[in-house]
Amino acid sequence: MKTTYLKQLLLATFIGMAGIANSQALTINTSVKNSDNDTTVAYYTLYNSDELLQVGKCSRLTFQLGYNDYYTLTFSKKGYRSKTVTISTFDPNFTQSIVSFDIILEPLTTKGKQPTEYFADKIYYDRYIDGYNSISYEVKSN
Repeated sequence: MKTTYLKQLLLATFIGMAGIANSQALTINTSVKNSDNDTTVAYYTLYNSDELLQVGKCSRLTFQLGYNDYYTLTFSKKGYRSKTVTISTFDPNFTQSIVSFDIILEPLTTKGKQPTEYFADKIYYDRYIDGYNSISYEVKSN
Protein backbone atom coordinates (compact mmCIF):
# COMPACT_ATOMS: atom_id res chain seq x y z
CA MET A 1 0.00 0.00 0.00
CA LYS A 2 2.80 2.44 0.87
CA THR A 3 4.54 1.62 -2.43
CA THR A 4 1.41 2.63 -4.37
CA TYR A 5 1.26 6.01 -2.64
CA LEU A 6 4.96 6.56 -3.26
CA LYS A 7 4.54 5.76 -6.97
CA GLN A 8 1.58 8.15 -7.19
CA LEU A 9 3.56 10.89 -5.46
CA LEU A 10 6.53 10.41 -7.79
CA LEU A 11 4.26 10.41 -10.85
CA ALA A 12 2.54 13.62 -9.70
CA THR A 13 5.92 15.24 -9.06
CA PHE A 14 7.22 14.38 -12.54
CA ILE A 15 4.03 15.61 -14.19
CA GLY A 16 4.28 18.85 -12.22
CA MET A 17 7.94 19.30 -13.20
CA ALA A 18 7.08 18.72 -16.86
CA GLY A 19 4.37 21.37 -16.60
CA ILE A 20 6.82 23.83 -15.09
CA ALA A 21 9.40 23.13 -17.78
CA ASN A 22 6.82 23.74 -20.52
CA SER A 23 5.42 26.87 -18.87
CA GLN A 24 8.47 29.02 -19.61
CA ALA A 25 7.41 31.83 -21.92
CA LEU A 26 10.45 34.00 -22.23
CA THR A 27 14.19 33.52 -21.93
CA ILE A 28 16.06 36.71 -21.05
CA ASN A 29 19.75 37.13 -21.95
CA THR A 30 21.35 40.36 -20.79
CA SER A 31 24.76 41.83 -20.19
CA VAL A 32 25.54 44.82 -17.99
CA LYS A 33 27.78 47.60 -19.31
CA ASN A 34 28.88 51.00 -18.09
CA SER A 35 28.48 54.16 -20.16
CA ASP A 36 31.83 53.47 -21.90
CA ASN A 37 30.31 50.23 -23.24
CA ASP A 38 32.65 48.11 -21.09
CA THR A 39 31.18 45.07 -19.35
CA THR A 40 30.75 45.70 -15.63
CA VAL A 41 29.37 43.93 -12.57
CA ALA A 42 26.16 45.21 -10.96
CA TYR A 43 23.64 44.08 -8.37
CA TYR A 44 20.28 42.90 -9.66
CA THR A 45 16.88 42.01 -8.22
CA LEU A 46 14.09 40.16 -10.00
CA TYR A 47 10.49 40.33 -8.77
CA ASN A 48 7.30 38.93 -10.20
CA SER A 49 3.86 40.21 -9.25
CA ASP A 50 3.91 38.19 -6.00
CA GLU A 51 7.44 37.87 -4.66
CA LEU A 52 11.17 38.43 -4.86
CA LEU A 53 12.59 35.73 -7.16
CA GLN A 54 16.34 36.38 -7.44
CA VAL A 55 19.01 38.68 -6.03
CA GLY A 56 22.69 38.72 -6.91
CA LYS A 57 25.63 40.26 -8.73
CA CYS A 58 26.23 39.76 -12.43
CA SER A 59 27.83 41.04 -15.58
CA ARG A 60 25.81 38.61 -17.70
CA LEU A 61 22.48 37.11 -16.74
CA THR A 62 20.21 34.47 -18.29
CA PHE A 63 16.91 33.35 -16.80
CA GLN A 64 13.50 32.07 -17.84
CA LEU A 65 10.13 33.64 -17.06
CA GLY A 66 6.70 32.03 -16.99
CA TYR A 67 3.55 32.99 -18.92
CA ASN A 68 0.99 35.61 -17.93
CA ASP A 69 2.87 37.59 -15.31
CA TYR A 70 4.67 40.90 -14.80
CA TYR A 71 8.31 40.96 -13.76
CA THR A 72 10.53 43.79 -12.57
CA LEU A 73 14.28 43.56 -13.04
CA THR A 74 16.44 46.28 -11.45
CA PHE A 75 20.19 46.78 -11.88
CA SER A 76 22.25 49.03 -9.60
CA LYS A 77 25.89 49.89 -9.01
CA LYS A 78 27.49 52.40 -6.67
CA GLY A 79 28.13 55.68 -8.47
CA TYR A 80 25.68 54.84 -11.29
CA ARG A 81 21.98 55.44 -11.93
CA SER A 82 19.83 52.36 -11.44
CA LYS A 83 17.99 50.88 -14.40
CA THR A 84 14.68 49.07 -14.18
CA VAL A 85 13.18 46.76 -16.79
CA THR A 86 9.52 45.73 -16.55
CA ILE A 87 8.66 42.57 -18.44
CA SER A 88 5.17 41.43 -19.36
CA THR A 89 4.78 37.81 -20.49
CA PHE A 90 1.10 38.07 -21.39
CA ASP A 91 1.40 36.38 -24.78
CA PRO A 92 -1.87 35.28 -26.45
CA ASN A 93 -0.01 32.77 -28.63
CA PHE A 94 1.98 31.24 -25.74
CA THR A 95 5.14 31.29 -27.84
CA GLN A 96 8.52 30.51 -26.36
CA SER A 97 10.79 33.44 -27.15
CA ILE A 98 14.27 34.71 -26.40
CA VAL A 99 14.97 38.39 -25.75
CA SER A 100 18.55 39.67 -25.55
CA PHE A 101 19.56 43.17 -24.53
CA ASP A 102 22.31 45.20 -22.87
CA ILE A 103 21.83 47.20 -19.70
CA ILE A 104 23.80 50.45 -19.91
CA LEU A 105 24.40 52.07 -16.52
CA GLU A 106 25.07 55.83 -16.61
CA PRO A 107 27.21 57.62 -13.98
CA LEU A 108 25.39 59.73 -11.39
CA THR A 109 27.02 62.89 -12.71
CA THR A 110 28.17 63.54 -16.24
CA LYS A 111 29.71 66.80 -17.47
CA GLY A 112 27.45 68.75 -19.81
CA LYS A 113 24.46 66.47 -19.26
CA GLN A 114 21.35 67.02 -17.22
CA PRO A 115 21.25 64.26 -14.58
CA THR A 116 18.54 61.69 -15.12
CA GLU A 117 16.48 60.30 -12.28
CA TYR A 118 16.47 56.76 -13.66
CA PHE A 119 16.35 54.78 -16.87
CA ALA A 120 13.67 52.22 -17.54
CA ASP A 121 12.67 49.75 -20.23
CA LYS A 122 9.46 47.89 -20.81
CA ILE A 123 9.46 44.53 -22.62
CA TYR A 124 6.08 43.25 -23.77
CA TYR A 125 4.41 41.02 -26.35
CA ASP A 126 3.48 43.15 -29.38
CA ARG A 127 0.67 41.60 -31.38
CA TYR A 128 1.46 43.81 -34.40
CA ILE A 129 4.88 42.24 -34.87
CA ASP A 130 3.84 38.88 -33.38
CA GLY A 131 6.75 38.89 -30.95
CA TYR A 132 8.33 40.71 -28.05
CA ASN A 133 9.14 44.41 -28.33
CA SER A 134 10.62 47.02 -26.00
CA ILE A 135 10.23 50.69 -25.13
CA SER A 136 12.98 52.70 -23.40
CA TYR A 137 12.35 55.86 -21.45
CA GLU A 138 14.00 58.04 -18.85
CA VAL A 139 12.47 60.06 -16.06
CA LYS A 140 14.27 63.35 -15.55
CA SER A 141 14.76 64.94 -12.17
CA ASN A 142 13.33 68.42 -11.52
